[in-house]
Amino acid sequence: MHLIHTLIRFLFICFVALLSVQSAEAQKKNIQLKSGELVVDLKSDNKTITEAWEKGKSREYSYLLLVFREKPTAATIAQLKLNGIDVLHSVAENVYEAAILNKPSSYILEQYGINGISAVPESLKLSQMIQQELKLSSPGKRISVSILLQDKEKPENFATLLDSLGFTPFRKSFQSSGIFFGNIEIDRLKDIAGIPAVKFINLASTSPEILNFRERGVFGTTMFTNAQSGRNLSGSGIVVGIGDNADPTSHLDLQKNVINRSPAPIGGSSHGTHVAGIVGGDGLIEERWTGSAAGSTIVNDYFDYIIAKTDTYIDDYGMTVTNNSYYNGLVGCVGDGDYNELSVITDQQIRNNPILQHIFAAGNDGGFSCSPYPNSYGTIKSGYQVSKNVLTVGNCDIQTGLRVDPSSSRGPVKDGRIKPEIVASGTAVVGTNINNGYRE
Repeated sequence: MHLIHTLIRFLFICFVALLSVQSAEAQKKNIQLKSGELVVDLKSDNKTITEAWEKGKSREYSYLLLVFREKPTAATIAQLKLNGIDVLHSVAENVYEAAILNKPSSYILEQYGINGISAVPESLKLSQMIQQELKLSSPGKRISVSILLQDKEKPENFATLLDSLGFTPFRKSFQSSGIFFGNIEIDRLKDIAGIPAVKFINLASTSPEILNFRERGVFGTTMFTNAQSGRNLSGSGIVVGIGDNADPTSHLDLQKNVINRSPAPIGGSSHGTHVAGIVGGDGLIEERWTGSAAGSTIVNDYFDYIIAKTDTYIDDYGMTVTNNSYYNGLVGCVGDGDYNELSVITDQQIRNNPILQHIFAAGNDGGFSCSPYPNSYGTIKSGYQVSKNVLTVGNCDIQTGLRVDPSSSRGPVKDGRIKPEIVASGTAVVGTNINNGYRE
């Protein structure tokens, strides 16, 4: 009998201990962020709120993560905004970024179903590639990075601070959108990540790289463009933005309908001239090599200047679609599949402008093997191509049986989404060339 009592007592103690562990786990929320896992205590007492508030406090706002008991309704988000809590983006199930004007009370959080609050630690503001660089690089090494600011921050307030930390910008086209590209000593990155106004820091490429390098009949578009046997779709009334590396107006086919805003020299590159002709060349010299949308108007700018100036070109010219045959990122697998600060920019633009569609070439990394995927898969270029609202296009060689070209990048991207959404003929496509020529 004594043995039975002892066994029952032991089982009871184990049961209580298990309940205690489960209760402790229930009081925490594990949030998977881009650079690692954040564990948030599900508490909304004054001490927790104060610590988080001070950690996330910038000039005007404190940038924090809010954990809701359940997905907040539009009415809840609107009420929170009236209380100085601007709920911005979802980052995980029932977890949202927020910009908060005044330190909230525990009563307010409880009233609106918020049971956890936390700032993002410095280490999780650094991309995994940056974290790897910190482990491998010697002190004093300068690296190229992109710094993404919090949504509500004013970039002009930040430029002077970065300058004082030894940051040397190499492109300024996206500073007005809150992204700074430049070089800095690697030792300074943790200090910059500790600034509440900073949202994320990533490795960056110093310049974009070109990607695209048939006659309309081979292109497969005559059923849409032919006036007699097709739908006579000429692109008339449509303004297309092209981001590339040339002023294409040296070619006779690209003089009437091109608004050039690129600083590149006229006829300076065959790639940019080639792409513009494929889109909207008039076919004056060789009619069979007329562009796919010869009736359209082209606004031409230098690579992703077309993205940086999208709002301006919508207002000035009525631009509704852009063509982008380049990528801006790192070479090879390390530069594939990542949703980053450039993805954020294009997604916001399309969300804010329902008439707009950015189109990007998927990439030419199909020859790579990027673990853990089979050869060719998981090779979509990072950044613009990975955006959720961008139409990403793969390369289909329609002359060899409608197969995806071996060089063409394939999904999935790192968050599991399938890309590209569509494939089109991208091999041996004839278009305008410098000196009034044509080329594949």
